[in-house]
Amino acid sequence: MAPHLVASKAAPTMAPHLAFSKAAPLSMEATAAPAQLPAMATGWAPHWASQPKAHDLVSPKASAPPYTLPGSLSTSKLPTHTNTSSLQLLDDELGQLVQEASARLALSPDWRAFVEASRGASDLQPSVKDLDHPAAHLLHQLDARGAPAIMQKKPWTLAQKQMALKRGPHKSAFEHTAFLREEFTDMIKKGHWTVLPASQVLGMEQLRLSPLGVVPQRDRRPRTISDYSYFGVNDDTAAVAPLESMQFGRTFYRLLQRIARANPRYGPVHMSKLDIADGFYRVRLLPGDIPKLGVLFPQCAGEEPLIAFPLTLPMGWIHSPPYFCAVTETICDLANQAFQCGAKSPPPHRLELQAQTLPATTTPTPLPGSVPAHGSVPPVVTVEDTPINDPSVAPLPAPRQRSDILQRPVAYNDLYVDDLIALAQGNPDRLLRLQRVLLHTFDQVLRPLEPTDLPARQEPVSVKKLLKGDGAWTTRKQVLGWLVDTVAMTVALPAHRLERLREILASIPPTRRRIATKQWHKFLGELRSMSLAIPGSRGLFSSLQEAFRHPDGHSGRLRLTQAVHDFLEDFRWIAAGLETRPTRIAELIPDDPAIVGTTDASGRGAGAVAFVSMPTNALQPILWRARFPPHIEADLVSFDNPHGTITNSDLELFGTVLHHDVLAHNFDIRERTIHTSHDNTPAVAWQRKGSTTSTGPAAYLLRCQSLHQRTHRYVPLHDYIPGPVNEMADKASRLWHLSDSELLTYFNTHYPQPLPWQLYQPRPEMLSTMITALSKTRSVPESFLQEPPPRTSIGPHGVTSVLNTISTLSSKPWMTQSQLSKSGQPVTAMADSPPAVNPSALQQWRTPSVRWARRSPAWGPTTFDKIPVAKLTTGCSNNLNAGTAKIQPLLASNQFRSPLCNTSWPKPILDQAHLPCKPLPTSSPWVSSS
Repeated sequence: MAPHLVASKAAPTMAPHLAFSKAAPLSMEATAAPAQLPAMATGWAPHWASQPKAHDLVSPKASAPPYTLPGSLSTSKLPTHTNTSSLQLLDDELGQLVQEASARLALSPDWRAFVEASRGASDLQPSVKDLDHPAAHLLHQLDARGAPAIMQKKPWTLAQKQMALKRGPHKSAFEHTAFLREEFTDMIKKGHWTVLPASQVLGMEQLRLSPLGVVPQRDRRPRTISDYSYFGVNDDTAAVAPLESMQFGRTFYRLLQRIARANPRYGPVHMSKLDIADGFYRVRLLPGDIPKLGVLFPQCAGEEPLIAFPLTLPMGWIHSPPYFCAVTETICDLANQAFQCGAKSPPPHRLELQAQTLPATTTPTPLPGSVPAHGSVPPVVTVEDTPINDPSVAPLPAPRQRSDILQRPVAYNDLYVDDLIALAQGNPDRLLRLQRVLLHTFDQVLRPLEPTDLPARQEPVSVKKLLKGDGAWTTRKQVLGWLVDTVAMTVALPAHRLERLREILASIPPTRRRIATKQWHKFLGELRSMSLAIPGSRGLFSSLQEAFRHPDGHSGRLRLTQAVHDFLEDFRWIAAGLETRPTRIAELIPDDPAIVGTTDASGRGAGAVAFVSMPTNALQPILWRARFPPHIEADLVSFDNPHGTITNSDLELFGTVLHHDVLAHNFDIRERTIHTSHDNTPAVAWQRKGSTTSTGPAAYLLRCQSLHQRTHRYVPLHDYIPGPVNEMADKASRLWHLSDSELLTYFNTHYPQPLPWQLYQPRPEMLSTMITALSKTRSVPESFLQEPPPRTSIGPHGVTSVLNTISTLSSKPWMTQSQLSKSGQPVTAMADSPPAVNPSALQQWRTPSVRWARRSPAWGPTTFDKIPVAKLTTGCSNNLNAGTAKIQPLLASNQFRSPLCNTSWPKPILDQAHLPCKPLPTSSPWVSSS
């Protein structure tokens, strides 16, 4: 029987009349006057604890009364009512909970008392303030007060609230009303949300309303999302959250790098995953700011409007991720520090048996030679989801040992928002010790279950996920949407994502000429997420992205040109081989380059030089050149030909792509790193990014580069070199009056090397494809991507190692290029540098860098030199001064690009003066010895 409406007389509900005016605009400006704010408390406090007076900032050292909670928390009064009326609610469990909440609000002396009575104790440990970590002060503030939601504009007027209430939640919320009523019933019991009648709270001064929505998920319950962007709540939120806590932008690549660098003498790397149950809901909100994040609940027939209030961080609010990551990243730091210290095995943990549960499709396989130390050692498995010896997967050669392997067994944790992934090598006894350390570290920050907790509260670590086998140590596991195999050293799309890729491509047949803009956004987003670990797909987005420049009038649709369908056809070509051709990790993580070189192009042709590390520990110098046909020379843009369609940058890019093919068909460059420098900045930028938002020749050349890289499985790196320094490649591209033999003689005479120069000729098939690309015409992959004949083997060491061995490089060895790097060559030095005529000189133009890494030894929140610009709202002591300049915090690491773009970025440096707590003592275990 369906729930029926009942009338509740338990709470006073008389409120201002809910009359909606269709003509009233929903302006985000308010009319309330700013209120005077109390002085700042003594001593350091997080960003939101700074309490400046209106139009004046008080020094933190100034004497001030003890900190008091904002007025809306302690002394503010709730809306008063002169009459009472019956609540029209459904007679279901949610209706009963709303009735109870309404009665509790009516009997509460203020809003804070109601909030504290509606939610349980904080999930953070009371002892977080004593953690030996720079973020301890911040976690203590989150535990004691909650995360603030500071708004920069004045409170909404009653007309604004009424208009938002009339608009209601999103359509998806009405489509999932039954789910939402069940979901919110559960979340109210857990103390995460509360739901109240709109008539009872519409008069609250700080109230803002946002629509509620639902996002369906594969094989999981739908996800509830609060759309705080719809009415501008996210835009209005002051930027005081610790953005630097978000380090998850490169998590997947950091994990792959540890796996790639693992020392094989310690056995394969094992993986374990721990998920935080209830995610964002583990961190409470500042009670006085909760009304600012109200959401519109879907209204059933005959039921009065309801408003839901998050008591904890809600999904959809712009500052939920950084505040939540402040907690989870601290857990990760503490666990990594415990791993590095080699602490003794902690006592058994209450969840370790659940954490040892094997995945349903696995069979235990003990490590060879391992002897369990005691009865509770977890079994080590090497299979998950599908067997390693799947006959449908083409056999791959044994992984090559890298030049940068670690000397100690891997023991490392990393985090993606609420998913902690652990990597470890060793016997089962060591894996058990590390697992216990990790579980006990969770308990240092998040409270375990206690008898006084609400009945619905769960363990911080998701027991449900543990029982599915996520916590078991395996060498094959689905990590962040990718199937990682640390024995075969491969990364592959899981079956459901591979099927989704096929569905996307099948939904856009070659005959389709238009598509909805929103649908195209969704498709490109999914394709980009799948391209992260598929080398050869980044270069296919040029024409796909350019399609946004061709709207079909005002219909909300885009035109799909033939160029778009050509690039989609290449995606189909890649998708056809994904199931039988997984990506090797060595194709994603750069090593010490085995080949270094430079390229150049002139109006007549392209050329390049390179130095190849040989098995004899010598460097073989090589060069090649290719002449442009007359019609390409005639179409080159110049002062005499301003209407040409081919630019000099296109020709430079032509040389960079052809260079890789010459190397691939003469040397075994599979899973090796190739470093090439160019004196054309657009060509460097295009190669690093992998695509361009145009349909010119560069888009077709990058498409050839991507498919070529996918086929030959190498890692390309690119840097800039000044034109005068790039003399050897410049000569190779210009000396067309010399025959091939005369060119070799010229190089051996003017640029002598320990080994004589060798000249290679580009393949006619590839040269024809490249000329066609300059004409913006697609060649089918089979026409230029042939399997090369037996090739010359490359030495086991990179160029840097060879140069060090033969003592020709006196400077400090260069490290593998990454995103956290900056050039070591000042601009003034570039102009005065002599030509690079040997590999040692070329090495100087490689970008020195550090490896992808988390902030070491621990992340720490930064502070503002001044408080961000914000207009005062009323009656709340955490509001901001309107006249102060905004100082942004350090860049969050998730703003760095993917390592696949091969771009150098400056490393964020934590200035001790910006840390919110006193400097760490030198004896602290958090101080790195390095």
